Amino acid sequence: MGVLFDAEKRGGGGDSAVRDWLRRLKDVAHDIDDLLDELRSLRRELDAVAAGRDRLRLNPGVYPPAHPSAPPRRETISMVDESKTVGRTPDKEKLMRLVLDAASDEVVSVIPIVGFGGLGKTTLAQLVFNDRRAND
Repeated sequence: MGVLFDAEKRGGGGDSAVRDWLRRLKDVAHDIDDLLDELRSLRRELDAVAAGRDRLRLNPGVYPPAHPSAPPRRETISMVDESKTVGRTPDKEKLMRLVLDAASDEVVSVIPIVGFGGLGKTTLAQLVFNDRRAND
């Protein structure tokens, strides 16, 4: 408020630069007021649209179905039953050696497990993750 008081006092005294600054400030203030009026109008319009949604009883919890050609999502968890896993023990032991060797270093190591889908890469990673030797 002190700036406005000083500007009006100096602008009234004939300082054209200050008068121009005050005019620009008032223009911006009017623009802001117009914008706020427009926002209030848009808010009323949005409320009317929301009321129409309620009248039509549209349920916001209904999501579009998955794309028909998209494969179903598989849920993965870190717990895997090792007794039901067949033929992965040698691969698991190789990976365990890599993990244990990497754990002795002070740097962060990345061990990639690559292959075609369905080969058991995630299961192998879960077997190593769940092995107590990897978490000591």
